[in-house]
Amino acid sequence: MDSNKLNKILVKLDKFKNLLNDICDSNHKLKDLWIEIYENSLNDRENAQKLFDSILSEIDLNPTNHAIYGAQASKYLERLCKTNEQLLKLSEVISNEIEVQTEINSNDLFNRIEEDT
Repeated sequence: MDSNKLNKILVKLDKFKNLLNDICDSNHKLKDLWIEIYENSLNDRENAQKLFDSILSEIDLNPTNHAIYGAQASKYLERLCKTNEQLLKLSEVISNEIEVQTEINSNDLFNRIEEDT
């Protein structure tokens, strides 16, 4: 992977870490797991894109190569779709965690009101 693409991944990863810190109070281990999932998705996506691009260039050079490389190109596209699904699922899990953190427990609310009076 060239340094430009690596830098882009590192910037995205850093932005994701900052986002998690801003929106979520989850324990550190859970955040680390989410960051690892995100990083793996970015790497998988970059690798699949690189492989797909190389096969696509072979197909572009000679259309008969489509018969040779078409099935493999399809697998790389599936991998790209799976990384999208992974990222969507990750966002859903994080969203659910945020909802759990922001739920107001009626007993806690009552106790706080009692303390204030």
